[in-house]
Amino acid sequence: MFKVVSLKFAPEFDQGEEVIKAAGGELVRIPCQAGPQSSEEEIIAALSEADVAITMLQPFTRRVIESLPRLRAICVTGIGYDWIDVDAATENGVLVTNVPDFCLDEVADHALMLILALARKVIPGRQAVKDGWWDTPYPAKIHQQVLRPINRLRGQSLGLIGFGNIARNLAGKAQALGLKVMAHDTFQPPDLFRQLGVVQVELDHLLKASDFVSLHVPLNQKTRHLLGAAGLALMKPTAFLINTARGPVVEEEALCLALKEKRIAGAGLDVLELEPPRPDHPLFGLDNVIVTPHMGYLSLEAEKEGWLKPGLEAAWIIGGCWPRSIALVNPRAKDLYLQRWGPMREAET
Repeated sequence: MFKVVSLKFAPEFDQGEEVIKAAGGELVRIPCQAGPQSSEEEIIAALSEADVAITMLQPFTRRVIESLPRLRAICVTGIGYDWIDVDAATENGVLVTNVPDFCLDEVADHALMLILALARKVIPGRQAVKDGWWDTPYPAKIHQQVLRPINRLRGQSLGLIGFGNIARNLAGKAQALGLKVMAHDTFQPPDLFRQLGVVQVELDHLLKASDFVSLHVPLNQKTRHLLGAAGLALMKPTAFLINTARGPVVEEEALCLALKEKRIAGAGLDVLELEPPRPDHPLFGLDNVIVTPHMGYLSLEAEKEGWLKPGLEAAWIIGGCWPRSIALVNPRAKDLYLQRWGPMREAET
């Protein structure tokens, strides 16, 4: 019997146990620390008999992967997989899958919420009410000291860095509110931008021209600190930065300085470089920043999908089928996988 080991789980959600069983496997749940708290030894021990691993943020280093000769696949419970050494997995014929169609509406909605909250100065307005200020008689001190300027959203420009599934979802919602949308992504075909009414631009132009800059790129060696001091210096002093992608895409020290010196108008952040952050994080003392606790993916519907779909991928793999093509992160691993484990067929989805 094949063994599928889940290192992260929520007891209230189905991880595909029955489907895995029908494919000839057994789902075993072994809780393992996420992030840097998890040691290589802990992961190796948990997966010593695993054919497939289901993971959320446990670091799969080259040593971990090469220490698990029985491992056929690593299935991620979400979109990001920056904690997995994909090259090492590929070189060892280990398939890596993610859930690229997970939480698309949720993260796009969260980014849009941050845009609206910053544009309409919701947080300063809320604080003003708590402090006993109100918009009467007109013009009240609240206008002069707290709320001005507020500009009409319609006609402003939203720049998307990355034009994947979530960014495209956000583009349509933003256009419905009257925002003009531009995007930078060298991996997407030009026709896609034209079909969606989005202007394809170079990164420098996007940073200079956008009233809102929203990040939607994966974290990898090329995107780490993609937006640093030089990029922030190109932004308008009236522009806002939105990050619902990964914290290390932004050079946080440079962002703190730009916000403190009012070189950009503000930021809405659902992710930080180090999570969880320390209580005295310098961003927390700034009044032009909204920070939310990496919650953009959350909805009951998205959580159900995020926990279930990796189990379905695992079931297809142990049942002799390739995972969904959109979910397979490293298709180059297929040849070596076939050499190690024999023929595979396409899954009937």
